[in-house]
Amino acid sequence: MPFDLQATNEVITRVPQATTAEMEAAVASCQKAYKTWSQSTVLTRQQCMFKFQQLIKDNMVGDVLVGLWLLRAI
Repeated sequence: MPFDLQATNEVITRVPQATTAEMEAAVASCQKAYKTWSQSTVLTRQQCMFKFQQLIKDNMVGDVLVGLWLLRAI
């Protein structure tokens, strides 16, 4: 599925299209995680997001993010 830069309508990358079941599973996972995340301190959230940012940087090849299991490392 193409992912466009809205300002120019240029296709900048392609992303996989999720099934309905995959989307429902993602929503359920987010709802479950929110219970813990919402009780976390700002410092804990900040550290988690910095780690996530570093994982993204470490898994970029050019302009492409490789590997879809980044969150398993957090």
